[in-house]
Amino acid sequence: MEIKGIVFDYDYTLGDSTKGIVICANDALKRLGWEPFSTEQIQKTIGLSLRETYRVLTGDPDPQRAKDYHLFFRERAQEVMAPNASFFPGIPQMLQHLFLGGWKLGIVTSKQSAQIDKILRLHHLRDYFETVIGSDDVSAEKPDPEGLLQIASTWKMEREELLYIGDSLVDAKTAEQAQIRFAAVTTGVTSAKDFEPFPHCAIFHGLQELIPFVEALPSH
Repeated sequence: MEIKGIVFDYDYTLGDSTKGIVICANDALKRLGWEPFSTEQIQKTIGLSLRETYRVLTGDPDPQRAKDYHLFFRERAQEVMAPNASFFPGIPQMLQHLFLGGWKLGIVTSKQSAQIDKILRLHHLRDYFETVIGSDDVSAEKPDPEGLLQIASTWKMEREELLYIGDSLVDAKTAEQAQIRFAAVTTGVTSAKDFEPFPHCAIFHGLQELIPFVEALPSH
């Protein structure tokens, strides 16, 4: 079945908000009594839920402290996240091409919807996206498939008509659970080899490879 809608993750798929994430993570960790973690350590958790990030970084299983980390991170993010986020080179042109070509575009991200909306608007890209779903728009975060299934329902599309693109194994697991086609991109910290065990229709080294891929598919 032809692809009519393309849904993206944000971090390390469309762009990079590492600086803001590191600031927010270490601010939250400091408030909980931890020493700062390195950028490399925090980068490896990008794509996880904030509570899971706390557990992975610290090894602390306490659910209340994970909840506090989640709260403290989000408080700081209101100030620093959007101004420190960027898009990878060529992404605006790619989005414009797909939008004008008639594909519906969406985002399912672990970021709060207000944060990703602010980032998109700062870069004048919000109008390209039909639907943006953040972690606060779902009852369960990725890899739960709720966000992707919500888009399929909103767009009145069959799952086979959607393509989800992400840079992490969390994204691959999300698409697998949603039974939606997945394309990986290796612009994050996950290698092509790591994606091999998961169902996928493509592994891109960069999203500049997306346009020729979708244009070679059956007409939408």
